[in-house]
Formats: sequence, C-alpha cells, structure tokens
Amino acid sequence: MNKSTFESLPNEILLIIFRYLSSFQLCQTFLHVKNSRIKHLLTSIPHSLDISSMHYDQLYQFLSNINNDTTKRFTALIDTLVLRGTSTACLMLCYLTTWGKV
Repeated sequence: MNKSTFESLPNEILLIIFRYLSSFQLCQTFLHVKNSRIKHLLTSIPHSLDISSMHYDQLYQFLSNINNDTTKRFTALIDTLVLRGTSTACLMLCYLTTWGKV
C-alpha cells in the first residue's frame, strides 16, 4: 500500500480544498511550502483580502510585518481588498490610513 500525502493529491482536489480557506489563511499556511506545484496553484487563483473577516490581532501582525518577505509575497497576490461592516480590523485600517500610518 502506497503512503498518500497532501502533496500527492491532484490539482483539482487541492483547488477544492483551497476554496474553503480565505486568501489570508492560504498564504499563512502554504506560502512557505517548498512544493512548486502548490505555489503555482496558489498564484494561479485570484486572491482577495477580506479585512472584515480578520481578527484585529491578525491585521495588526500583518501590518507590523509589512516589510517582511512573506508579507510582500502575499500582498503581491492580492487583487481585491474587501472592507465591509464595522469590525475592529476594518476600523483600525481606516483609522491608520486616515492618519497616514500605513
């Protein structure tokens, strides 16, 4: 019996799994993976950063590491920024952008 691994799953199954995770979760989880096929799949799908679904701590950590290589690679993948509602993360981003801190 062959041992199956996550990386041995076909592309179609991986893309289905990816749909259940936000872009932020995908990049946090898979950006450091050394598998070029998974990295290619990650860069082949559109990404949006939904600030309203993030916790304040996550956004703060993300903005604090804006010059980090991983953060730069992640932000290069984002094609849409979603702001909705009045979550603390959305309010923080609006406050920081208004006062020129970002």
